[in-house]
Amino acid sequence: FRSKTYVLSTESSPTGLYVSSDLGVTWTTATAAGLSNTNLRDVKASPYNPDIVLISSDTSISRSIDGGESFTTVYTSGCWRLFYKDLDSVIGIPLAAIGTSIVISNNNGESFTPTTTNIAAQLCVGADLSAPVLPQVTAVYFTNNSSGFIAVHFTDLATGFTRSRIWRTTDGGQTWVNSIDLFVTDQVTSIHADLAADKVTLLTEGVGVWQVDYALQGIITQTDSTIAGG
Repeated sequence: FRSKTYVLSTESSPTGLYVSSDLGVTWTTATAAGLSNTNLRDVKASPYNPDIVLISSDTSISRSIDGGESFTTVYTSGCWRLFYKDLDSVIGIPLAAIGTSIVISNNNGESFTPTTTNIAAQLCVGADLSAPVLPQVTAVYFTNNSSGFIAVHFTDLATGFTRSRIWRTTDGGQTWVNSIDLFVTDQVTSIHADLAADKVTLLTEGVGVWQVDYALQGIITQTDSTIAGG
């Protein structure tokens, strides 16, 4: 039972962190010490301890251990989205305009370490692209702490060509391999991997449901186009 629920207001006034203690019936603005309400990007609470909260911004990742009453900066670089890989491990995804490297914490957000994975340089490479590209991570899914998938939607700034590309990791996000491309212009909004069926299912913003084998080495097939715009 989660005793607290958190949400960020990033595009309307007042911006900042909101907290609910009654499952969303009422909300209060968190006047947390050590937290700036500018350029906030994402908030994630620990899966098993709602008093541990992580917030990312254009300039840092901050952590609270008292339910959002106070925050301490644990990483001093911008981060766009935070995802819990399991109960204690967190992966931080940068936005191209903010940072470059994917960051990882294996101690529930106490500290983050940058990997060598640069989204623009390593997850958007291809002979059919010119430089530079504008990448955006649209979906992340981990089956466990080691194995996961990432969807990168990018635009070739020279030609305007857009594409979504899926990558797989087997080392917890340190490195990403086996890319597969969706030759559609819309973005991947959700990824789910079924280990028992050895399949990865992708939901795209406008085209529908796609499926490919777990290793991303097979031929991607569109399984259902009736969810267009879903």
